[in-house]
Amino acid sequence: MDIKRLIVPDSVSNRVSFGRGNPRNYLTIHQTGNTAAGANAKAHHNLQARSGIGYGWHWQVDDHEAIQTHDHDFKIWHAGDNRGKGNTESISIEICVNSDGDYNQSVENGAKLAALILKEENIDISNMVQHNYWTGKNCPEQIRAGKNGITWAVFVEKVKGYLNGIKKVGDDEEVENISIRKVVLNDRAIDNLPNFCADRNNVGNTVNYIGFVVTLTKKWNDYYYSQYLNGWVHESAFEDIIECNFKAVVKNKGYSVDNLAWTKRENKWYKHITSSDELLGKKFTITARTQKEGGYYYIHELAKWVDNRAFE
Repeated sequence: MDIKRLIVPDSVSNRVSFGRGNPRNYLTIHQTGNTAAGANAKAHHNLQARSGIGYGWHWQVDDHEAIQTHDHDFKIWHAGDNRGKGNTESISIEICVNSDGDYNQSVENGAKLAALILKEENIDISNMVQHNYWTGKNCPEQIRAGKNGITWAVFVEKVKGYLNGIKKVGDDEEVENISIRKVVLNDRAIDNLPNFCADRNNVGNTVNYIGFVVTLTKKWNDYYYSQYLNGWVHESAFEDIIECNFKAVVKNKGYSVDNLAWTKRENKWYKHITSSDELLGKKFTITARTQKEGGYYYIHELAKWVDNRAFE
């Protein structure tokens, strides 16, 4: 499954959302209900990117690819519950049901994508829900009806399988299963296999993920695999961080919010994003830091770094 992050401008997302500030406590599963030929992930993304239809969704997935349209930080109108938790606290996936696609593979890819998001956003699988959970709507309709034997219970087990590493990237005995988090610090190639494999193909690079803290689930010689990056990357792309998990409120003005910790400002990819002035009073989840005491905090919801003194 190809994963494409074709994030639209904020001006587009603002038309179909309550703005930024999604705490990402839930993952909501939809099915498009559109069985027309050609109503695949690309078509649904284009619909959203072009003008929208008065509401939206973060991701669409079909039998070949998953496409992200809106940043997870946006409280997209997808659940139909107005300012309820569906719209304001969840990330949404639409699984395509176009008649010219492979239905079973689309659902399988939906499970892969769900596992990736749950893992990267630190959402418990118990908070992966049907659209029906929020409003009673019969959605995801085909899964709820058990089409081709794939019920909601079966779908949940598929997601659990990917979360638990049952569905492996490869079974080579040299591949080590791990679970560590590191920050992306340098631009390196992302490949479907490590560089030393003759049949590898390039799927991108890490330049758009500089500063992101990602989970690495496999190690093969000096290459790491990340579901979030959708491929294998040389270890030189990453740097160690100190993992943590706590909530903190921004209380002080005057601190820079950046894609990397300010101590990395000599890095060619370092970018200043905003100031703590714009985040005053907001509570965030801190999932990484540069040192045990003090230092810089990684704001999970924004994927950005800020001096710890902004929270004191």
